[in-house]
Amino acid sequence: MPERSRERRRWAARSAGRARRHDADNYKALVCIFLAGGNDGNNMVVPVDAAGYTNYAAVRGDLALPQAQLLPIEESGGCCATACIRR
Repeated sequence: MPERSRERRRWAARSAGRARRHDADNYKALVCIFLAGGNDGNNMVVPVDAAGYTNYAAVRGDLALPQAQLLPIEESGGCCATACIRR
């Protein structure tokens, strides 16, 4: 196993141990997703309100996702009520 891979595994194990020691009430995490390819960010989060989707569909043309393929973003603050993710 390459040395760099061993270092990553040791770091992940140490990080997991630290995460378990925190209370659930004050635990915060930064989640990083590294995509090893292309991502169409304009189709990652899509507006679902009538005006927003109409504008999105007009700008994206044939690349626009059909509304039937969209899933609502569920969260507790109310800030994502006008956006969805792809099914």
